[in-house]
Amino acid sequence: MAAKKGKLRTLITLATTVGPIVYKFYKKQQSKKSINTPKR
Repeated sequence: MAAKKGKLRTLITLATTVGPIVYKFYKKQQSKKSINTPKR
């Protein structure tokens, strides 16, 4: 149980640190795509 909690905390920390970076990158990719291809 304790190990699971630790893993979850690590996961949350990872999500909060990597999340924004991935999100920004994803948004950049999405904006690039929307320019190249017309929206449906």
